Amino acid sequence: MRGWLLSDKTRDTGCGLKAFRRDAFLTLPYFDHMHRYLPAMFGAYGWRVAHVDVTHAARLAGSSNYTNFGRALAGVHDLIGVAWLIKRRKKARPLPEDAR
Repeated sequence: MRGWLLSDKTRDTGCGLKAFRRDAFLTLPYFDHMHRYLPAMFGAYGWRVAHVDVTHAARLAGSSNYTNFGRALAGVHDLIGVAWLIKRRKKARPLPEDAR
């Protein structure tokens, strides 16, 4: 649903590893839990997004406290908000290529 609504081509939205330019991040509108939508927001605001595959170590003990359903419920409200922000954003002038 997220990929269809935002069309940002993010392969792994649950990965917590993200790197970005501070100045670019500070241009984005702030909202709680925005980490889920940073690739879509950066792309919508004219920044280039690169995806680098990473691997994670397998869990050695215990079990996750997250469920897909629980995570979906937490993110649906924000997903609708991000889609609205992207649709209603001011169209900025393109950045010079060396600033991306």
